[in-house]
Amino acid sequence: TFKELAWGLATRGVAVLRYDKRTNGCAVDLSDVTVDDVTVDDALTAVERLRAHDRVAPDYVFLVGHSIGGALAPRIAARDGRLAGAVMLAPGPVRPIAETVLDQEQYLIEQQDLPEQKRKEALEKARAKAEKIRSLDIGDDEVLLGLGGREYFLSLAEYDGPANAADREIPLFVGQGDRDYQVTLEDDFAIWRDALSGQSA
Repeated sequence: TFKELAWGLATRGVAVLRYDKRTNGCAVDLSDVTVDDVTVDDALTAVERLRAHDRVAPDYVFLVGHSIGGALAPRIAARDGRLAGAVMLAPGPVRPIAETVLDQEQYLIEQQDLPEQKRKEALEKARAKAEKIRSLDIGDDEVLLGLGGREYFLSLAEYDGPANAADREIPLFVGQGDRDYQVTLEDDFAIWRDALSGQSA
């Protein structure tokens, strides 16, 4: 999908820089990372490199982020200070991460044809995982959901994406699909819409 977007923009004369997340391209100790370590810092480096290219207009650089990258776009924009705008595709999590994780896991469990006892066990495991994230009762070397440990989920809990977005003075576009079960129109997009409702169109 992102390659198609990049090629589509390129055919219209828009330069695009895509890169692999650090967690995909490098060996990373996920038990000790924050959202800045694995998302924000690398996005800022990518923006700097793109802006420095001699065929790129440095004052017309936009950021496009999907999911956690979309949710953190306002933070990236604030730290960069020069972005011309940002596109946030299915940005999330926007609700408390434990609530989002539980909803996602329950949805996946419901899609499976499980015996009642197996279903109950799976739901209990999902609730236990969500509670660990909510309470931050995560061991020093423990990694949850393949994302990170205590520091990661703490940094997510401390970040308010909609409030950060409302503080930005650059154009923001929030795009959301209506069949997305991870970030939904009803529970997630509505929060972004309400936070940005006072912004000029």
